[in-house]
Amino acid sequence: MRILHNLTPYLNPFDHSLQTRQNFASLSLEKKVAVLFVTAVVTIATIGLASLSTFRFFTHLLSPTAIKTDQVARKALPSKKTPEEEEIEKAGFHLPSPWQKHGTPEVSERTLREKSLLENHLNANKIGRLGAADDTGDCFYHSVAQLLSRRLGKRIATKDVKMRIANYLEELEKREGTANWVSRAMRDRYEEYKQLVGLTFEELIDQNNALREQKKTLFLDIIQRQRRVERLTHDLETTRDKENIQMEINVEEYQIEERKKEVSRISEAKLPFWGEISVDDQILAECYDVPIECYVGYESIQKTRTTKGDQTKSPLVLAKYGQHFVPVFTK
Repeated sequence: MRILHNLTPYLNPFDHSLQTRQNFASLSLEKKVAVLFVTAVVTIATIGLASLSTFRFFTHLLSPTAIKTDQVARKALPSKKTPEEEEIEKAGFHLPSPWQKHGTPEVSERTLREKSLLENHLNANKIGRLGAADDTGDCFYHSVAQLLSRRLGKRIATKDVKMRIANYLEELEKREGTANWVSRAMRDRYEEYKQLVGLTFEELIDQNNALREQKKTLFLDIIQRQRRVERLTHDLETTRDKENIQMEINVEEYQIEERKKEVSRISEAKLPFWGEISVDDQILAECYDVPIECYVGYESIQKTRTTKGDQTKSPLVLAKYGQHFVPVFTK
């Protein structure tokens, strides 16, 4: 029954859920020709009985909405609270949700249009084809790593690219101090940029979740001490040894305040840095001595090119749609 349900949109001529007309219009010329050719062959073979379903199926298969390998956004998977976390919440403390290494991908219609616009432009001008990149804050660096791996004939990882930038910043500060060109470009984000640019998305997740565990431990300790204070306060009303009981209360209240200070000193979770096209590409172009071009799809195609790097060399080419960078594999 499930198989029949899945086939219904392709077989039912009155079902419009696949948006075949819109999807076909978004295809590149080569993909349109491929769909029409396959449909024509099947039409002849089945005397027209499977024409519509074949056209719908291959249009949907080749349309941008069917592409799942390089979605541009992630949501954290919902996670069930543990009894300890529920206790923390009841006590009025805020414990951020844990970061997830996998999420539910989602992509907007506008982003799909931008991607389709880029595909058509790159195909029409024989520039190359869009590749795929990790749909995290590392997409820019992952794209560059793929292109460098092809160019240099050896594996370049995302971490290698990020560390190259981090090392460049360190050397730049030694030569020019903190008033360097990157600092001027990044402005108030410079210090955070230096701190985070060398970390991959997964490293950031691990770091943020470790901070969360520290907070969780402190919150639970505070709750236990608050309960002890409540018990001691109750004992204070019935005991004769009021001085010692009060001393214990004072010690617990002091420890509670110290734990709260520790919580406030723990930094908040840091988001990954997206590719800073005006900074990252210039740094990497200088480091690897090769220019970097980027095509950006919106209502029209815009192209940027680094001023750094050997301008006589063929560039590394990237594309950006929505907030997502991918490599362009040139022909």
